[in-house]
Amino acid sequence: MATARFTADQVQLLFDLVDASRKSKEPFLMLRTFGGSFLRHPGFGEGQRDFDFGDAVVLSDCGLLTATSYGNNGTFHFVVSPVGLQAYEEWHQQQGDAADTVEDEIRRLVDSEGFKSRHPKAHECWQEAANLLWAKDATDRVTDIGHHCREAMQEFAESLLTRMELEPEEADKQKTKNRIAQALTHAKTNAKFGDATLGMLNAMSGYWDALSDLAVRQEHGALKEGDPLDWDDAQAVVFQTLFVMYELDRNLV
Repeated sequence: MATARFTADQVQLLFDLVDASRKSKEPFLMLRTFGGSFLRHPGFGEGQRDFDFGDAVVLSDCGLLTATSYGNNGTFHFVVSPVGLQAYEEWHQQQGDAADTVEDEIRRLVDSEGFKSRHPKAHECWQEAANLLWAKDATDRVTDIGHHCREAMQEFAESLLTRMELEPEEADKQKTKNRIAQALTHAKTNAKFGDATLGMLNAMSGYWDALSDLAVRQEHGALKEGDPLDWDDAQAVVFQTLFVMYELDRNLV
């Protein structure tokens, strides 16, 4: 389905609908009042979102939305159709590298060829997680996303020590906390950092440890904690994994 048929607002509307539906399976309620047109759904930040009625009509006429019931005064409930979910996945892929879609504010970091060449296996594993995050069945793949992020962290710790010409003191590849601690200790001992950078690197150690625990929780479906995982949990792991890897690479390599 070519994006040229749709405006940017129409594409964004579909993105917002799919993202909201991952937080709650309730149908969307469409309202038209003298004050404007609104969509109500628990998945929206404040419970509702304003929108252009014409954009919704276009998405509906193209089969991306499916009405489930009609009420008074022109209100009706609808869900995103399977065609809409497929379009969502295709449009994200058409935007470019899957990494580009995780968070706009780190787009320039993801596109760094230097990072990819220094840590190819880590980036590949992370890319797998990002691809799954924007897939139409992402809510059913949250443990797979956690697994790929955990693998990315393991591969990154391995390649980071290699780039720093350090022999791992920790032989177990899965114990990334010890490996990152070794890299940070070596860097702080043998390089000159300003107070601000040194403070950030000190914080990075705890940051990595917390993220490692988060990835393990995600991979195992939070069975130990007993808390259900959702798409927001998966998005957090994908974003934070990329960010901490990039920052450690930028400061230590």
